[in-house]
Amino acid sequence: MWNALILAVVIIAFGSVLYLQQRNSVLRSCQEELRTQVAVMVSRLNSVSPRKLVDYLIVRVGREKLPQQTIQQAMMVPGPGLPLQQPPPQQPPRRGPDESGRFGPPGNWLSMMFGRSHLDFIARRNAELDEALTLPASPYDEPGGRKAHDKAYFCIWVGDGVPVKSSIGSAAEFPAVFPGELNVTDDVNVEVEELSIRFRQNGIRLEAFAPANLGTSVLVGRDIGRDLGHLQRTGWWIFATGCLTWVLGLGGGWLLSRGSTRPIGAITRVAGEISESQLDGRIDVDEMDLEFVELSQTLNKTFSRLESAIERQRQFTADASHELRTPLAILQMQQQLALSKTRTPEEYQRTLKTCVRAVERMNQLVESLLLLARVDSGNIDEQRKCFDLGVMIQQEIENFEWVAREKDITLSEDAISLVVRAHDVQIRSVINNLLANAINYSPAGGIVKVSLSVDDQNAILRVCDAGEGIPADELDKVFDRFYRVNKERSRETGGLGIGLSLCKTIIEKHGGDITVTSETGEGSQFSISLPIGTEADLKT
Repeated sequence: MWNALILAVVIIAFGSVLYLQQRNSVLRSCQEELRTQVAVMVSRLNSVSPRKLVDYLIVRVGREKLPQQTIQQAMMVPGPGLPLQQPPPQQPPRRGPDESGRFGPPGNWLSMMFGRSHLDFIARRNAELDEALTLPASPYDEPGGRKAHDKAYFCIWVGDGVPVKSSIGSAAEFPAVFPGELNVTDDVNVEVEELSIRFRQNGIRLEAFAPANLGTSVLVGRDIGRDLGHLQRTGWWIFATGCLTWVLGLGGGWLLSRGSTRPIGAITRVAGEISESQLDGRIDVDEMDLEFVELSQTLNKTFSRLESAIERQRQFTADASHELRTPLAILQMQQQLALSKTRTPEEYQRTLKTCVRAVERMNQLVESLLLLARVDSGNIDEQRKCFDLGVMIQQEIENFEWVAREKDITLSEDAISLVVRAHDVQIRSVINNLLANAINYSPAGGIVKVSLSVDDQNAILRVCDAGEGIPADELDKVFDRFYRVNKERSRETGGLGIGLSLCKTIIEKHGGDITVTSETGEGSQFSISLPIGTEADLKT
């Protein structure tokens, strides 16, 4: 919806600008044409001597309509022309025959004051001036150009609107209104060779007017209806093109968006099908566009990790239930045997001891699970502190000395003094688990070796035993929760299969890594790489 609205706004704005530019171009063209014609008309008027121009005006409009100021200005300029004197107020009637031999009233006062030849000269001169005061040729007036009703017209006034001449008929048939009698709104002043030309639009007529010599004014105009019609058709073409562009834009955008969102739809469908009971769904990367391949691969890896985590959780729940079921079954069986008949005190005592061992096993399992949960969800950054890892290793070896002596196992220690910043309780638990496993799985007379060194800002802790070793196909499973290589022996030694998983979780929480290498019959070596921390961390 918003895309369609934005596209419509852009098209409307572009079409409006294009239409306004076309309109301004048409009006400028018309104004330029009228400006040229007005300038020519004014220059022709200004090229006539003032007295000749006044003679012409007297003949055209009559002396009584001619402003006195115009006559006075012409009198101040020397030159040929009529004597600018008032005619006698009353001429006595002439009784003799006139020039044609007829008797009658007196003729024109000019005829009485001047001879016929002089009047003919004035008439010829005015006719020449009348012929000169016409519109110049326009390219639009040529054959095949503008129609008759579109051709330009002109008007000449003197004073405050006294009509002198127009391009059609007599002055009484002027098609234009004197500029002083019209309220012009959007007019334009253009200076052309010190000539002030003003424009106005009267309906479908565009007119240009300017002052000329001796108080005369010239107006040139023409009908621009056909130009406005062409402009209107252009506007409709712009509108139609804009609508078509809008429709094509929406259609093309819809097709493009449909094609581009198809992979997103496939990803959404697969993600929606992923549930706790169905975790094997994957996105088909081969059908994805190049832009979505990396995203699809990342999501597939996420789905795989999710599936693996949920499977581990299910396995963990099943294994924990299995581990708890055994001591509970022992408790139930021993209690039922004790209650089945009367027993001796010694038998009751043996039954109670068996129940105590079962309860201790359950407590050990519950404590291990709680510790594992705390390590999984806890934030160790706030609980880190600096301590000497070498000293901690020596302390743990001393704690296991008596256990090793009972099994005739030798503990060998090669640990340097090394200060690290970590969670001391959790790291101590890791060392404890590794030493306990090494002692439990080493035969009598075996040697357990513990070493600590530094490798590129990492503390390297190695614990080697002399046990039977781990089969190669089971090395990647030893860190799984509740996994035991030798289940029967682990039960005899009290192992739950959580210790190594707990060690891996703690070390990874510290940003380190734990690995195992083993050869059957040669024993196993567990290696821990633990970041030491920066100098700033160690000073904290």
